[in-house]
Amino acid sequence: MGQIQLYWKISMRIKTILLPRRAISRPIPYWDIGSIAANVKSKCQEFKLIDLETANYYTRKYNDFLEEFKPFEVLKKENRGFIHSVVKDIGNIKFDIFYFYIDWWNETLPLAIAVANQIKKLNKKARILLSGPYLNSYGKEILDKFKFIDYIAVSEIEPVFNKLLDNSVCSSEIPNIVYFDRNNNKVAETKKIITDINELLFPEFDSFFKTKQPAAKILPFRLSRGCKYRCFFCACLSAEQLRYYRNIDVVVKHLKQYNKKYNINNFYFEDDALNFNNDYLEEFLNKLIQAKLNIKWSAYFIAKDLPLAIIEKIRKAGCVHIRWGIESVHPSIASKIAKDISILEAEKILSDTAKIGISNQISLIVGFPHENNISIKHMKSFIVKNKQSLKIVNAYTFKPRAGTLAYKHPERYGINILKDNAVFKKDVVPFDETNGLIWRNKRAAQQLFLKVINGVIQDNQLLNIDPREHFKQII
Repeated sequence: MGQIQLYWKISMRIKTILLPRRAISRPIPYWDIGSIAANVKSKCQEFKLIDLETANYYTRKYNDFLEEFKPFEVLKKENRGFIHSVVKDIGNIKFDIFYFYIDWWNETLPLAIAVANQIKKLNKKARILLSGPYLNSYGKEILDKFKFIDYIAVSEIEPVFNKLLDNSVCSSEIPNIVYFDRNNNKVAETKKIITDINELLFPEFDSFFKTKQPAAKILPFRLSRGCKYRCFFCACLSAEQLRYYRNIDVVVKHLKQYNKKYNINNFYFEDDALNFNNDYLEEFLNKLIQAKLNIKWSAYFIAKDLPLAIIEKIRKAGCVHIRWGIESVHPSIASKIAKDISILEAEKILSDTAKIGISNQISLIVGFPHENNISIKHMKSFIVKNKQSLKIVNAYTFKPRAGTLAYKHPERYGINILKDNAVFKKDVVPFDETNGLIWRNKRAAQQLFLKVINGVIQDNQLLNIDPREHFKQII
């Protein structure tokens, strides 16, 4: 499309599609979709959510589809019957924009591509937009193969829709996307716009309560946007070191409104951390306590600079579950992580929070560059020593994903990244260690380390489940 003008109807019709996933329920609506819904409706345009995500009758056929497909072969004729049944359930395809939100890329992305292709065949004027955490890193690779997709969002989604909702728009003028420039026969990326969160409308979740799926019992919430730290393995969109905080009075007001409108008093804060700024945190906690909202909430915190007095306020304000990114407990590795956590301090914080009734979940990463058995022994000892303070331990393998510092500057971290031909089939990014293990041996070491740590988690009767699922259980 390049510089070709695309003219939209004055009345824009947007259909957002959540595709089915394998045997898993969605405990929390999506903030991004709620934000888009509020934006679209504020401009008097039509927004419709088609929620197929937890449709149980898809299970067998969808499992077969996911097991049989090969990377970039989702359009083969053997899948047509299943694809047609999904499109039929999506309903009216005479919409202007079909937006697919991809949260679990290795499950929902293959089907989204196949379904989008069929929609384009039936409605050539429709525009296909995809977004999601994985696509922030690999949007170009996906679009280069599947050129019928009009746009892939690779940064914040709100500026994308702000432009798309204009009466006329040129692809090159839509920020935060990649698109296929047919004039130059290549994938092009537009400028990125980072939005002050105070300029955004608060999401509305009406659409999630009008589907056939079980009503949500938890709502997402965000007080901030951006991250204070720049960890070398983090591929999150927010790792751009920009910080925007919501006005606290407005935050408390909207928590009250959500509570009243949806009859929900459980909130899952999605901020990268609530304690980047303790002054802001304390003011928020004080006003939350004063408001007497009687809510329960979960949030991510950094395990540092949290005295007992603040921890007690966190609990009094309604927090019952905290996610902590510990990553590594080996001194040499921990020192390379931007958060620079003291393990002794982290242990005290975990102990303090557990004693006052907060459920702790930590995440650990194994298989860092040049990591060895000594590091894994440290990790095993940490889990055993602190098991009384923990409820969940999630372990992952190190991946230098696109967009991370490790991917952009592999030489700094002693690795050489290899070409990854399986863009959305396997959640791995192959690399050799400089003067160390080649990828085949490194991958084997990662899998062995992961097996060892998962064994320690199980032996100590700790959980290893999604934190959202745990929060749903404890409320």
